[in-house]
Amino acid sequence: MAQKACRNCRIIVEGEKCPLCQSEDLTKTWEGLIMVVNPEGSEVCQAISVTTPGVYALKIK
Repeated sequence: MAQKACRNCRIIVEGEKCPLCQSEDLTKTWEGLIMVVNPEGSEVCQAISVTTPGVYALKIK
């Protein structure tokens, strides 16, 4: 199954529904990814508005 990115929170998912925000607005067209292990105190996570560990898309088309 192809990985998709949630248009709302940018997390990469393999199903048909986002586990974080419960959105079904997913896209197969995304670029780059960032793996977040410890978002607390991370300047990168603050810049992309991530507060939960996971794998996120950097650019969603």
